[in-house]
Amino acid sequence: MKLDKIFEKYQNKELNLEGRNMGSMAGKFDHLTAVGEELEKDLYIKQYRQAKRAGDTLALESLKMPSGLTPKHRVLLELLENLYTEWLADKSPVTPMKVENGKVVLPLDAIHHALVVRNASQLEPYADMGIVASEWFGQLESEGEGRFCAFLSKGFFKNFVGFVPPSPCKKGEMQFFIDENSDLWKKISKYDYFEYEHIKNTTPERIAELYPPEIIDLFDGLIEPLSPSGRNMRRNPKVYFMSWMAIPGGIPPQLIVGVQINQEDLKIIGDLSKLQSLFPNAVIFDENQQAYQIEKHSDKDIEKS
Repeated sequence: MKLDKIFEKYQNKELNLEGRNMGSMAGKFDHLTAVGEELEKDLYIKQYRQAKRAGDTLALESLKMPSGLTPKHRVLLELLENLYTEWLADKSPVTPMKVENGKVVLPLDAIHHALVVRNASQLEPYADMGIVASEWFGQLESEGEGRFCAFLSKGFFKNFVGFVPPSPCKKGEMQFFIDENSDLWKKISKYDYFEYEHIKNTTPERIAELYPPEIIDLFDGLIEPLSPSGRNMRRNPKVYFMSWMAIPGGIPPQLIVGVQINQEDLKIIGDLSKLQSLFPNAVIFDENQQAYQIEKHSDKDIEKS
């Protein structure tokens, strides 16, 4: 779905979405510039705390609550919206996850996003807009790790020896899997914010070679100043951070090629054919990697392969 159609469909609807690693997020889908009030308030608080720690009385007295987005922020946010508009419109072919003997083959480094499922109505926005940053709903990402970014995991690390497959989804959870071999994903994954910071920390001379000027501006002028907790993510001793990715804007829905849902949550979803129609590029499978056989346009005879 094109971005203007998404705005038309959702701009006046209150949505409730919930990720595995974040609390419930309620809000209306809107332009990224609509987050301006929260953004400027956040910057004001940071400046206040810095001046307070430094004991800078003069700076404290001169601080004023900003009145809105700076022209630079507005230009960068419009750049990010245009970038996501381009990704949503991309028609690059994708390949569903491989199924052998009725079971999904799950690569050790499978790229995925986990969410909490409480009702079927939560899923349609994902099918239309993809896996998007909380700032599209007027809410700044709470941890300051990757503002204006959507988060993904690439497998899981274990004892520093390498990847192990993603954990099966528990009751109340669902996982989306991404086609990492598609041309679109190869383009998008180059803009992982955590990797950008890693390169900037280790081989900064490569930045100009690897990133176009407008993306450098996006990171250095918007995302990095607002995401202090993400600057050293690749250096964090907690190894699972090494597998996290932060993609500016979000991940368009056509890249979702696998949907894992716990068997106990099937009653929440109801007709699996509806789930399949929402994510036509995806294989639907359970916590044991067993693929579902789905009768199209039928509420009955949903069985395992």
